Amino acid sequence: MPDHDDINEGPMRESDRLGSMPKRYVAIVHTLFPHMRSVLDRVLAESEAFRDLVEEYGVCTEVLERQQVRTEPQAREYAALRLRLESEILQYLSDYVDSRDT
Repeated sequence: MPDHDDINEGPMRESDRLGSMPKRYVAIVHTLFPHMRSVLDRVLAESEAFRDLVEEYGVCTEVLERQQVRTEPQAREYAALRLRLESEILQYLSDYVDSRDT
């Protein structure tokens, strides 16, 4: 028996697939990886897990940019988190491209 998502409901619009993710988070990763914009857009449209990852990265970036992090240890923690998220995003994109090449 097919899942509800498998029922033929017609093509989804990009805005439906991205759900409520703020466009500013998409813009942040477009700026981070401008050479991979088309791949980013495809993965964002196809993967909820990737959208969650991008949203986490966007929130972390905003916190650092707004300097809501008052202490140096907190700033280091957010910077380390953002770096880890960047690595995860890049790995996710790499895995996606590799899966399409085979």
